[in-house]
Amino acid sequence: MDKNAQLLDLLAKENILDAAQIEDAKAGAAKAGIAIDTYLISQKLVDEEKLTEYKSQLYGLPYY
Repeated sequence: MDKNAQLLDLLAKENILDAAQIEDAKAGAAKAGIAIDTYLISQKLVDEEKLTEYKSQLYGLPYY
C-alpha cells in the first residue's frame, strides 16, 4: 500500500474523514491533478498541522 493510501486509512481510522469524503477527495485530487494531501488542505478537510502530524506517524518521524 502506498503512503497516500496509508494516510487516507489513518484519517478514516482516526474518524477525521469518512469513506465518502475519502472517495470524493481521491476524485477531486485526480481531477485537479494535485497530490491528495494538497487537496485535503485546500478543501479544508484536514487541518495542515494535523495532517503533518499524521504524515510524521506514517514516515516514522518525530513530531514536535
